[in-house]
Amino acid sequence: MTRSGVIGVAALLVCGLLSARADTGSEADWRREFEQASRHHAEGEYAKAEKAADRALHQALAGQGRTQPHVASSLNLLALIRQAQGQPEEAIALLREALGVNERALGVHPNTLAVAMNLGESLEAAGHLQEAMGLYERGFAHGRHAARANAS
Repeated sequence: MTRSGVIGVAALLVCGLLSARADTGSEADWRREFEQASRHHAEGEYAKAEKAADRALHQALAGQGRTQPHVASSLNLLALIRQAQGQPEEAIALLREALGVNERALGVHPNTLAVAMNLGESLEAAGHLQEAMGLYERGFAHGRHAARANAS
């Protein structure tokens, strides 16, 4: 697995699992679709992953509203799938949206950091090096802030 693949899988785990709460109603449906999409993505079955990720996003939007972490996690996963399918500009757009949702909903948080790093990697892969560096710096600043908050 490539470095970006390892980071992507780790980000899926962070975004999908850290935002978990008690599974009830549409959240259980979201989690089932998200996990299915994650498995298909990890197995390289991108068409199946895309369909499950779309269903997860619709579940998140229906049950959680536009500013919730499940929406961002679904957008992040869909972006990683698009990136794997060779659609970097669409992946970048989805990651920008996911980052905005996480920043509004969570602020400084491991999910926000994971999405920022995924966006930085996608920008770097697409040749947008200056913007990627800004994302990496911003992500590291989030990480330092979170580490200081946890140490207190």
